[in-house]
Amino acid sequence: MSDFKVTPQSELTTSQMLERYNLDDEITLKRWAQLHGIDNNRGYYNPDEVDLIDHVHHHIYNLGMSIIDYQSFIDRPQTPLQKFTQ
Repeated sequence: MSDFKVTPQSELTTSQMLERYNLDDEITLKRWAQLHGIDNNRGYYNPDEVDLIDHVHHHIYNLGMSIIDYQSFIDRPQTPLQKFTQ
């Protein structure tokens, strides 16, 4: 069963995002947003940003990656085959 949530059709507030990921503090959410260069000081996240943060949540919570591991994962160059299989 997939743990990915349905991408929202509208922006989500910081409070809604904390609830979405069952987080107690904003610091973790801001760190996740920073991994993808998302401006986390606006107080809201657009649907594309929520989708990216869903991926961060999946890799960190369900695959057991650290933030450093995830950063290395997204920074690594992709081979042509990887681009078509992801």
